Amino acid sequence: GRSAEYKKAGCAAADKVDESTFDVGSCTRSDEFNSSAWVVTSVSRVLSADKKKFTVHFYGTSDCTGSFSDLAEVWTCDACMLVPGMTDEWLVVTYPGCGASALAGAALPSAS
Repeated sequence: GRSAEYKKAGCAAADKVDESTFDVGSCTRSDEFNSSAWVVTSVSRVLSADKKKFTVHFYGTSDCTGSFSDLAEVWTCDACMLVPGMTDEWLVVTYPGCGASALAGAALPSAS
């Protein structure tokens, strides 16, 4: 999948500040420097049954083991959304088979 961050609501191309890719169903390690020390965390993303959104879980380990934090986020596919907990950062998440692409596939006429 792909996520793009924007500095303004509306998610216009001119306002894009960052872009990255992600895997679904796997664990991604993320080391961040937090004021005075490196903090090891990991992230997992799970696609919803209706294929419209992801639930993102954050762990305090490097391999998505143990209990995840209460800071789970829900990312809606193909929508410009305010990043949870932020006031000035928006996100668009795209993934094959999620959101508009899932709906387009479902709307194909059947062969007669």
